[in-house]
Amino acid sequence: MESELGLIDKLIILGYLFLILIIGFLSSPKKNSNDYIIIGRKLSIFPFTISLVATWYGGILGVGEFTFKYGISNWFVFGFPYYIFAILFAFFFAEKINQDKIITIPDRLRKNYGSLAGFLSALIITIISSPAPYILSCSILLNFLFEISIIYSILISTLISMAYIYKNGFRSIIRTDIIQFVFMFLGFLCLILFCIKDYGGINHLYKNLPKSHFNILGEHSIQYFFVWFFIGLWTFIDPNFYQRCISAKNNKTAKYGVLLSVLFWMIFDFITLLAGLYSSLIITENINEILAFPYIGLKILPPFIKGIFFVGLLSTIMSTIDSMGFISSITIGRDFFWRITQKYDEEIWTKISLPIVGLISVFLVLFFSSIIQMWYFIGSIFIPGILIPFIITFSKKLTIRFPVTTIISPIIMSIFWIYIGKENDRYILGIEPFFIGIITSLLFVILFAKSKDVK
Repeated sequence: MESELGLIDKLIILGYLFLILIIGFLSSPKKNSNDYIIIGRKLSIFPFTISLVATWYGGILGVGEFTFKYGISNWFVFGFPYYIFAILFAFFFAEKINQDKIITIPDRLRKNYGSLAGFLSALIITIISSPAPYILSCSILLNFLFEISIIYSILISTLISMAYIYKNGFRSIIRTDIIQFVFMFLGFLCLILFCIKDYGGINHLYKNLPKSHFNILGEHSIQYFFVWFFIGLWTFIDPNFYQRCISAKNNKTAKYGVLLSVLFWMIFDFITLLAGLYSSLIITENINEILAFPYIGLKILPPFIKGIFFVGLLSTIMSTIDSMGFISSITIGRDFFWRITQKYDEEIWTKISLPIVGLISVFLVLFFSSIIQMWYFIGSIFIPGILIPFIITFSKKLTIRFPVTTIISPIIMSIFWIYIGKENDRYILGIEPFFIGIITSLLFVILFAKSKDVK
C-alpha cells in the first residue's frame, strides 16, 4: 500500500481499546434482580436507539466487500429490506414485547408452546445470535493492522469484546455502545470527506465506475436478491431487538426507539455505501475484497485521521460482538442451565456461559471463511424454523398443535435442500433453501393451527 499505519494511529487504536475496557468495567450498583440482563427495564430512548444502531453493523467488512464488488445492490440487499421489517417490528411487536414482560424469545415460545419448544428455540437463538461472524471480522481487521497471526487475532477479538460484559452485563454494553456509536459515524464521515476532497463527488462516481455498480441486482439473479430480501425477516426474531424492547422503560420507548434507529441506519448506510463505491473506484490493486474499507483508509487518510477511522471500524464490529455474545450467554445460561437446574440465579449462569459462547464462536470462525457465507447459511436454515411460530405468539386467537414438529421440519427441509443442491451443483428448479424452509413452515402452521383456549 502507499501508506502504512503509523505510531500515532496505533496509539489511538490501543487507547480506544483501553477506554472501552475501562468504561465496561466501571462499577454499577445493582438495582434489582433483572439489572444484569435488562437493566431493570429502565432503558430510555436515547441509549435504546444508540445501542440498537451500534449493534446492527458488526459485519461492516462484509458490507465493504459486497459494495466493492457489486455496487449499490448492497443497499437493496443489506439496507432497504431491514428498514421495512424494522418499521413493521416497531408497529406490530415492539410495544407488545414491552407490555407482555416476557424476558426472552425462548421464554415467549415456552409460554405459548411448552417447555420442549422453549428449549428448541433457545438452541436456535444461540446459533442465530452467535458473535462468530463479527469475531471473524474483528480478527481479520486486527490481523491486517498489526500483522498478528489469525489465531491470536481471533482470541484477542473474542477476549476484548466479551471481557467487560462479565461484571455489569447489559449495562456495560449500553455504556460502551454510546462511545462506539460516536466513533463509527465519525470514522466513516472522515473517510467520505477525504474521498470527496481528493476524488470528486457522487457524479464522479457515476461517470467512472462500471454501470453494473448502479444496477439494483448487481450481477445476481432476481431469486438471489429476493432470498436476501426475505432474510431481512431476521429482524423479527433478532434477540437484540427483543432485549432492548423488553428493557425499555415503557412501550412508547420501545416503539419509537426502533423507528428512530431506522433513521440512523439510513444515514450510516448511505455513508458506508459511498465509502464502498469510492473504494471500488480508488483501489486499483488486486486485494482481498473483504479488506476494501481498511485498504481505502490506509490509502487516502492522513495520520491521526487514519487512526480515528480504524477506531470507527473496530467500534462498528465490537459493538456487535459484545451484544451478540451477551445474548448467546443469556440464552445458554438462563434458558438452558437455569431452566434445567433451577439453582443459583440467572446472572451467575449467564457469567458461566460467557466463556462457553467464546469457545463455540472461535470454533465457528475456524469453520467458516466468509462473513456473508455465515449470514446466508444461518439465515437460510434457521430463520424459517422459528419465524412464523414466533409471530403467532402475538395472536390472541391462534396457536399451533405439535409446535416442536412445526419448528424442526423447516430446518430439516432447508438442510436437505442444501445437501441436494451440493450433490447436483445446483438447487432443484433453482429454488433457494430459504424458500423451501418458509414454504414448509407455512404448510405445517396451516396444518396444525388451532384456536387458543380462552380462560
